[in-house]
Amino acid sequence: MHDGIVGLVPMIDQTLADCVGVIDDQSLEPVAHMRNRLRARLAFPEDVLFAALAGGTGSGKSSLFNSVAGEEVAATGGVRPTTSQPQALVPRSRASALAGYLDEIGIDDRVLHDGHDWLCLIDLPDTDSVEVDHRQRVDSLVPRIDCVVWVVDPEKYRDAALHHGYLSPLADYQSQFVFVLNQSDRLQDEEVSRVRADLVAALLEDGIERPMVLATAAQPAAGPSLGVDVLIDHLREELGGSVYEKLLVDLQTGCATLLEAPGGGPGVDFGDRWQQMMDDAVDRIDAGDLSGAGQELAGFLEEIADESGGEPGKAIRAIAAMGPGLVLAAVPSPDPPRAQQPKWKWWVRRSSTPTVPTSDARSATVRAALESEVGDPVRAVLAKRARSLASISELTLAVAELSRRASR
Repeated sequence: MHDGIVGLVPMIDQTLADCVGVIDDQSLEPVAHMRNRLRARLAFPEDVLFAALAGGTGSGKSSLFNSVAGEEVAATGGVRPTTSQPQALVPRSRASALAGYLDEIGIDDRVLHDGHDWLCLIDLPDTDSVEVDHRQRVDSLVPRIDCVVWVVDPEKYRDAALHHGYLSPLADYQSQFVFVLNQSDRLQDEEVSRVRADLVAALLEDGIERPMVLATAAQPAAGPSLGVDVLIDHLREELGGSVYEKLLVDLQTGCATLLEAPGGGPGVDFGDRWQQMMDDAVDRIDAGDLSGAGQELAGFLEEIADESGGEPGKAIRAIAAMGPGLVLAAVPSPDPPRAQQPKWKWWVRRSSTPTVPTSDARSATVRAALESEVGDPVRAVLAKRARSLASISELTLAVAELSRRASR
């Protein structure tokens, strides 16, 4: 899948370029950020899994982090919040190779260890932190991580901040999620089964179709940690697909955003309708109804703008606002009368009647002027919109085909 995703990067660049001026910057910016994240992740080792521990205050994320590290490297306790900055557990043998990506995502606090050279584990700030900047830090990092381990405890596993603030909105990324019921040593065996079943029910409500829930006790009251090895084994099994599944979901999300962003309909039948519009305008002008011709032109362009949507619609509305003036400018004026000459000159013409263009000549002039001032600019806008839609469709089909091949 790596080569397939790499091959899509130039297509993404071309699509974004084609969308400039068609999709507003506010809608285009998230997709551009997605492209940048994709490019950054592809530049770093694919055989290392960037996994994050995420969860609320008191869930035991830091204790789990320490258990994986095999030593006390993260502060634990009842202080709210305990984890104020993200911390990375980095395999010593891969430290230089991973440094660039950790710089890229802004994680400066790093602890080197000699185990699990395939895993870079990140302890995130609490998702329910009272510090707004801590929550914002989590929000910015979760999209950059290959796999997220959501850690909950027996008391707050149904916390609304977690389910409604993160899990439900991020359900599209569920294949990159693992759920850990930590501190399970506080429960009897039958209680663990009951709480786990209730957590699964809550996750199903969030849109997580097949949630993987593991029970752990990272820092039990007595004895060694429980279930942590099972978690590590599960993450190792996920390594083969998680990196690229995450990137593939990013691509699918970006394509969906681009498909919806232009607005309007799938296509605009401008050609034949424009010819009919000009015929009607010429008839009104021949009848002396210049005002009616201008209003009809403006109304027609407003319809085209509505059908085009987005930035093309705005550009066409700007032309529509000039409709009445454009009609007046398109109608040729009669030639001015010649200056009156003295009557005693023998070459004086007895009359100075203005030269009025014939109906056919005037109609041709009107049509040429409307084509130049209205038809050609609108066609240019619609052509750019069509190129943009074609690029988006081509990218979407390519991503769908890659997804199909990956699911085999």
